[in-house]
Amino acid sequence: MGIRQLGIVVGHRKEQIIDYFGNGNRWGLEITYIEQNDRLGIPHAIGMAQEFIGLDPFVVILGDNLFWDDLNEKMEEFISSGAEAAVGVQEVDDGRYYGIAIMEGDRIINIVEKPENPPSNVATVGLYFFASPAVFDIIKNQKPSARGELEIADTLMGVIRSGEELNPIRILKRWKDTGRKPELLDANKAILEEAGGNDVAKGVQVINSIIHSPCVIGSGCKISNSEIGPFVSIGKNCTMEGVKISNSIVCESSIIHFSEPIGNSIIGRKCRLLKSGSPILSVNIGDHSEIIEDDS
Repeated sequence: MGIRQLGIVVGHRKEQIIDYFGNGNRWGLEITYIEQNDRLGIPHAIGMAQEFIGLDPFVVILGDNLFWDDLNEKMEEFISSGAEAAVGVQEVDDGRYYGIAIMEGDRIINIVEKPENPPSNVATVGLYFFASPAVFDIIKNQKPSARGELEIADTLMGVIRSGEELNPIRILKRWKDTGRKPELLDANKAILEEAGGNDVAKGVQVINSIIHSPCVIGSGCKISNSEIGPFVSIGKNCTMEGVKISNSIVCESSIIHFSEPIGNSIIGRKCRLLKSGSPILSVNIGDHSEIIEDDS
């Protein structure tokens, strides 16, 4: 998108994000980290970035959203429109998990946050453009919702109520909000499909094992007597012995010795799965968790 100054709002587990992105040099970026101690909603996070943004127009992209559209084209569309703000929109099958836009022609007239009975199938997605710092005054005057946080839908409605134009930016290609397990696994599958083939880091030990494409395996892994894939992403420094796993994500430094097939699973960092016996077909466990057979 031609953007070189990036502010990342961090809070919970900020160390992992900072460790990964660093100062941004390897992407040609200048990264500023903005700490949000209290998670009080997306508008609160945007408000925390006011000093970083200054008077510049800016784009907000939610960190758990993936886009296949050319976002540079979307940014140019917004700039040429002359609107005060814009939000990405896409039609969805079930609108209960999203902010839902009510349209009048090509104009947004209302947004309802995560409605039990969605009034339309046009969902707002995690992409927002703002032409000026006027949005910060709207955020300062917002009140928390029943969920106890500031809602981005209320911010966008504040733009409309101020008499300014809020444009829809239509996301035409694939878009994924990876905030829940099924969507995260679906995103993993989509990325691997797009990449094609297997991406096995140099030095990975694969002993008497089968790797079904597409998969990605990080550096320092040892895989023996196992059947991996398709659609498996394995972080660095994992050990897998006697494992059959598909459509799953295994984060770094995990150890798996598991006799029953594993599928549709997310396994966190530094986990240990040591078991033989009755099957566990699907797991979703966090960092440092253990599943170990009890021989007693």
